[in-house]
Amino acid sequence: MIFGVVSTVLATQAGANDLDPSVTEGDVANFISAVVDLGCDIVTDDQSRAVEEATGLSNSQLHKVVEFLMRDGQVVSLVRGLRLTTGRCANA
Repeated sequence: MIFGVVSTVLATQAGANDLDPSVTEGDVANFISAVVDLGCDIVTDDQSRAVEEATGLSNSQLHKVVEFLMRDGQVVSLVRGLRLTTGRCANA
């Protein structure tokens, strides 16, 4: 689930801000769209599952997308979950 991804990303946030080859810019766009559709914050298991289902990404791919967006400053960690901070979510 996405919650585990956030914890792992926070522990390993070093490195270049390149997109992992296992995911595409389209995967990132689909993830962002799914999070926007849910109101910009992913804080419940149901929301996490909804993003997983909407994107069709594997757990590993979700990890890579969230890692990329966190390093790029487009996603921030919450006490439980994450918040998208760009586009339509910039003022959420």
